[in-house]
Amino acid sequence: MQRIRVNARWAIGVVAVAAMLAGCGGGSELGGNGLLDQIDSADDVAVGDAIDGSDDMVNIDAGPSALVPGPVTVFTEAGHATVTVDGRTIDHTSSEFGGGFQCFISDEQLNLAVASDFGSMTLSAMPVDDGWIGRFTADSDEDADTWIQYSAQPFDGELGVDFDAHTLSYVGTAVRQDRQAMADGELDTPTVNVTVAVNCDIEPATVEIGAETFTFPPFEADSMICQVAAPDSIDITLNSLATADRQLQFDVRPDGDGVIGGVSVIDGDDRWSSVISTSGGSADGLSVDGSTVTYTGTFEHTSDTDLELSEEVDGTAVVTCPT
Repeated sequence: MQRIRVNARWAIGVVAVAAMLAGCGGGSELGGNGLLDQIDSADDVAVGDAIDGSDDMVNIDAGPSALVPGPVTVFTEAGHATVTVDGRTIDHTSSEFGGGFQCFISDEQLNLAVASDFGSMTLSAMPVDDGWIGRFTADSDEDADTWIQYSAQPFDGELGVDFDAHTLSYVGTAVRQDRQAMADGELDTPTVNVTVAVNCDIEPATVEIGAETFTFPPFEADSMICQVAAPDSIDITLNSLATADRQLQFDVRPDGDGVIGGVSVIDGDDRWSSVISTSGGSADGLSVDGSTVTYTGTFEHTSDTDLELSEEVDGTAVVTCPT
């Protein structure tokens, strides 16, 4: 059984970039000719501008820390984000119950925010005149009773990005910070080698209803629950109401010798819904192939702004859950 719960917003990753620009956690690395000397005020970089890829970001003078993305050099499976450091490999997966996995890879920004039983990892980057600047942090899993974090603020190494495959890699250095040791007066923060691989290549969920086509990228949702364990145990929610005013729900549960459930799409004021029922015969349109579920049936179209609207249209919903 795979299940994902993601409750953070994309603002987390964007705020992380703004924090990096403001000198958060960078220490002396950002002094002198660093990023603080390259912008007038970090407050000028708004979250909305970062998401939209506004000129406020691309006009920042890159300085010597900008990286020109090359090909991806380190790989992992889809729905995974791994970091290898200090001889250990930490594998964050999107299928962990109670974890979080948000990933956005475009030519305007890179944002990764994951959390699992092994801690959290973030990676954020944005384009500037001469390349990309960004930051990376990852918790260590070697001792749950201490706080050890690896941080590259800004990047210092090689950044690889494949926008079509939704994958990226970072091979470079990071600073090892041990909070417990620092509290005891040990201020040593050694620089260590780090290797990061991220794969967000899961096809967006698609719903085609009549002449309408809706897409729901799973790792870009405001919040997500995704589970495909069997044809009679489906619990999918891709919620983008805060950012796109759109949501997909796909639920099926056992009902006697059959199943009962439904598919619902919300897009602004409009809603399309279909009942999946073995007793009603509509469950014949339901099929599961591994982690992909498909349903074809009749949807009722209603609207919050037109209470008299009620029309039936044929549609198909296809969702692949990360594993």
